[in-house]
Amino acid sequence: MKLAPTWITEMNVCALRSYLVATRRQFFSFANMFSIR
Repeated sequence: MKLAPTWITEMNVCALRSYLVATRRQFFSFANMFSIR
């Protein structure tokens, strides 16, 4: 039971993965800023 074509799903997975990587990087830079302080 597929609600969306595979290319839309793949695009969403890629976007979600890049978003998670970006937020993780932001979180680590934030944590580094606090740990230096």
